[in-house]
Amino acid sequence: MSDDKHPDEPDERPSNLELDDRLKIVERLVKLFQFERLAYLASTVISVIILLVCVAIMLSRRENQNIGVLAGIFGSAGLITYSLSRLLRMWDQAIRILVGEMEPKP
Repeated sequence: MSDDKHPDEPDERPSNLELDDRLKIVERLVKLFQFERLAYLASTVISVIILLVCVAIMLSRRENQNIGVLAGIFGSAGLITYSLSRLLRMWDQAIRILVGEMEPKP
């Protein structure tokens, strides 16, 4: 078996002390950004409700669709995409800090 390592792979695993410190940093970050996370979650839930209401209106009306319903569909879908991407980015950064790929900024 060869000793080829991936260039992004760390040379050694972090010790338990380093891992505990990193876990504390992630816990602190999660607490600091709790309001932001809740705001993104709330906007996602509200957008899903708006999206479902607009789709129900669109399906229930057989006549011409107005621009307001279409704007509600596209607007809420865009907000869902944006808010979920921000939530996933935050968790990605927390996991990178935890595994040692990224150093926390002071």
